Amino acid sequence: MAAFARGLKQIRLEHTYFAAALLGSDTGWNMAFETCFAGFPEGRGPDDGVELREPVPVYPDRMVRLWAKAGQGWVVVNERAQLIWLLRFGGNALIAEEVAREHLAEFIRPIEVLPNGAVGLRRFDPDARDVKYRRPRPKQKARILERVVIAARSATSSVRTTSTSRSNFTTSGHSARAAPPSTRTSSPCATNAT
Repeated sequence: MAAFARGLKQIRLEHTYFAAALLGSDTGWNMAFETCFAGFPEGRGPDDGVELREPVPVYPDRMVRLWAKAGQGWVVVNERAQLIWLLRFGGNALIAEEVAREHLAEFIRPIEVLPNGAVGLRRFDPDARDVKYRRPRPKQKARILERVVIAARSATSSVRTTSTSRSNFTTSGHSARAAPPSTRTSSPCATNAT
């Protein structure tokens, strides 16, 4: 048993490791790997917001230092028995790439994710309501606001024109504020040549 416990902290230089965390929540267990960008799904591009992420090998000594500074425990999974221990108790782990590819293939394949604000990324679910009714991107939002401003300006100018033409003239003739129709010029900057 002591040899097994020592093996849970033994980093082997010949292995490549993935960093993972097995965490429990109210919806069940969640295995999360340290990932990197792996491209875009078939038929999609950067404008869709969906991207592919896959586990990336890490520097094991750096991950151990990071977890130690954060006060987190960790184990090393070099073989199947250690993987069973991780699946039983959870937590942070450095998982040898060979073990992960053999026993955790569904977790290390590329997955589709969406940005999730300041929190990071979340899995893409095409049936989710927020995917069907997403918020506009900043550039699209600017275009919409520009159309709204233009529409508001044109509506305001037509209201001004209508109110000006009604207030300048009365039914009995001209108002004291407006020049009589015979002396009015076509441009406010033009002068009368008499």
